[in-house]
Amino acid sequence: MKESLDLINSNKIYKKIFLEVYSKYKKYGKITGSFTLKATTTEERQILFNFDSKALTEGKAKIKCSTVRDLFNRKLKEYSFEELLVKVVGKELKTNKEVKDEEKEQEEKFYDDILKASDDGVGKQWFIEILDKKKYGYNIIVRKYKSEIRNLKELKRKIILIINSLNKLPYLNNEYENIAVFSAVNTKDSHFFDSDKFTGRLFIKAISFILNKDDPKDINEINELYYEVGILKDEISNHTTIYGLNAFNMDSSEVKAVNSFNLWKEPLQISISNLLKIDYFEAINNTVFIFENPAVFHKILKVNGDNISLICTSGQLNLSSYILLNKI
Repeated sequence: MKESLDLINSNKIYKKIFLEVYSKYKKYGKITGSFTLKATTTEERQILFNFDSKALTEGKAKIKCSTVRDLFNRKLKEYSFEELLVKVVGKELKTNKEVKDEEKEQEEKFYDDILKASDDGVGKQWFIEILDKKKYGYNIIVRKYKSEIRNLKELKRKIILIINSLNKLPYLNNEYENIAVFSAVNTKDSHFFDSDKFTGRLFIKAISFILNKDDPKDINEINELYYEVGILKDEISNHTTIYGLNAFNMDSSEVKAVNSFNLWKEPLQISISNLLKIDYFEAINNTVFIFENPAVFHKILKVNGDNISLICTSGQLNLSSYILLNKI
């Protein structure tokens, strides 16, 4: 064995020969097939001559894998050629099929471990559908699995956190919670569900599945999706301007903080955070006029501000506008 290895290490052409033999073994599962190698030096021509007599004149050799085996078997005696092949290439002798079968088995175990470690609930239902239908975020997981193949433990931990967090979505208890707080409470990381992260993208896919909705196309649709499961994002900066709308609690008591603006005849920028504290609104004469343009809104307010209810969306309707309309 030592003599064989010393010989192989004496010239890199031997390593090339053994790598070709190994490649054929992976394909066929035995020492068979042939390949062609070119020599770049006179010494390499002389080595290749041992396998093909034309190597000296043509500078290349067509080599049978069985010839390589037979040549080295004369030296190895009590060792097998396969043992030598393993030592030279530094890898186990496995066919491509065996490698693929092992990889498939490893991947199946990865998913099975996640299911076993996850709590029951809507999150687990989503993950089961992922594996069954190969959608709802399946491609995101597969790509991440391949890129993180050497750190699957951490990937497994993150997916389990997503599943268990989905089981605790605030809407399941008729509640609302800021996404950063929800993330921190359930994952110990307030940025875990940021939309620019793998975990955030997968979270959105999961919610779309849970609500049976198409994937959101922009930030406004994402915010609406979050809202439907009780998660709030930008609940302070996301606002709508109102005028002449009276706010009430469920017991019909007035929300004085809002209604005071009507007494002042002033518009009010009301945020999602504010809206969630109000049960319903009433419009004057049961009519409300909605404007996209702030300049037009202010003009109408100045001319007809005594007995009218107005809303200004400042562009396309955002989530606060939808929440407001639902509460009128």
